[in-house]
Amino acid sequence: ELALQHLYDRGYRRPACLGHVTSFLKNAEARATAFIDGSREIFGINNAETRTRYLNWSDDPWEAVMEIQPTPDCVICMSDNLAYEVLARCQIRGMQVPQEFAIIGFDALPGLANSRLLTSIAGPHEEMADLALKKLASILAGEPYERETILFPTLRIGDTT
Repeated sequence: ELALQHLYDRGYRRPACLGHVTSFLKNAEARATAFIDGSREIFGINNAETRTRYLNWSDDPWEAVMEIQPTPDCVICMSDNLAYEVLARCQIRGMQVPQEFAIIGFDALPGLANSRLLTSIAGPHEEMADLALKKLASILAGEPYERETILFPTLRIGDTT
């Protein structure tokens, strides 16, 4: 929702979602569901599942984006690696990012050998690590612990939106 609202506020109206085929199926499904639900709520798009693509590692992400109709003006990628791939394809084609096309990643990783700061969904990594250590300590001590914890991401604004 954070990413979609940011795109909407910036004037983009035709979002797409890209992810790689992965063994982390629950993560991918949760991200795709959030995209579909958010697209309906924020953009009024009722068939956002048709704007979602899962790629094999050898697939060209730009071709996957361009086959979506109407043609997207922005994309949310389910990983920063994929987002940087899309950014590279835009640069090769001489496209202006974010003026012509916006890109958002997921994980807020530093861009290796890239001068661009990717807009990205940032998980609360420090909080996750702290909670994991506390839960592990409880398990090792034989104490009860909270099995499920919900943490909320933030949106790191870069220069790709």
